[in-house]
Amino acid sequence: MVGLLLVGCNHNSKNNKLLADRELQKLKIERIKQLGGDDILFGRLRDLVILSDSVIVVSDLGKTTIEQFNLQGEHRATVANKGRGPGELPSFFNLIRTNNDTLIVRHGGGNRIDYFGRAKDGIYKYVRSWVPEEASNRYVRILGPRSKSKYYGYTSLNDQPIQEYVSKLSNYSLRPVVIVDNIDHIIEDSLHMLKIPHPIAETSGNNMMVWGMTPYQYRDRFRTLEGGKYIIGSPDSSALYVYNSEHELTKRIRLPIKKRPVKKKDLTYAFGSKNLSSEARKQMVARVPDTKPPFLNLWVSEKNILLQTDNRRKGKEMVLLSMEGKFRGKFWIPPNEELKYIAGNQIYTFHKDTKTGDNIRKYRLYIDADYYK
Repeated sequence: MVGLLLVGCNHNSKNNKLLADRELQKLKIERIKQLGGDDILFGRLRDLVILSDSVIVVSDLGKTTIEQFNLQGEHRATVANKGRGPGELPSFFNLIRTNNDTLIVRHGGGNRIDYFGRAKDGIYKYVRSWVPEEASNRYVRILGPRSKSKYYGYTSLNDQPIQEYVSKLSNYSLRPVVIVDNIDHIIEDSLHMLKIPHPIAETSGNNMMVWGMTPYQYRDRFRTLEGGKYIIGSPDSSALYVYNSEHELTKRIRLPIKKRPVKKKDLTYAFGSKNLSSEARKQMVARVPDTKPPFLNLWVSEKNILLQTDNRRKGKEMVLLSMEGKFRGKFWIPPNEELKYIAGNQIYTFHKDTKTGDNIRKYRLYIDADYYK
């Protein structure tokens, strides 16, 4: 074990002080492109990855396809369609970002991994598959690339003392961070422990209904950087931890924040879009912490860190920091959008619409100080 990050659950700590809104300048964000609608109709978008610095690939679970675009937003090809054969897609699958020209597609349940390579015409095409000889009791969820052939991920526990500790967390579990190769063999185990909340689920006989995650629960975030480096965001300690490729802590970015109680209007908005049973709602309300975490999600690019700090009727509040931890400002994206990728001052989101279908939106974020003079 290289290192162990165990995060406590004291949500009412006196140190939980969130940065005052008045101290942050408001950044201008401008939509410059929309993918979907007249050009191509999407069903239910899930993953977005950018490969080779010039290719956008998205997964559409509604149509069960993988679609390829260039950075200008032009549709290039349908890379894969639904089916049971080599290079075809099940009803549920994930796209994995790599550090080379390979697109990895993981089938739901971990029963197959497909590899797509970039052909001479620039279109990704099926190359080969890998099927495990036997089911593993430690399914790995890939978090991001470490090198051209290795990946960071988290998996289930196989350590009894840690399991005893987890039992005391009740609504949370600890997941060890691992390094795996491109066929999910664990090369390094338990680099850190991430605290992950449990979803609300109900069982009836042999059936289980998963209702979703509780609003405002604290959740550790892991994001990869270039050269095998990475960031762990810990809401409990109000800090971001930067590690080098040898898993040594090189920087701790403290988040100066003020205490923000979870109010009734926050829960009214959070539950308004959820179709919950009375029992599921009761369980969720019981799990909601007294105060909001300092951030709900985390994204990184070469020079910037982006935190989602709230989710309101007005929209999703985003706070931008430099890699040195300097706060640069805040902005909002619409409440029905999911931020998927940030590269420089370019931001990609999935716009969700149950009536017209999903689409992809590309924004420009104005972060040059000269713009505000």
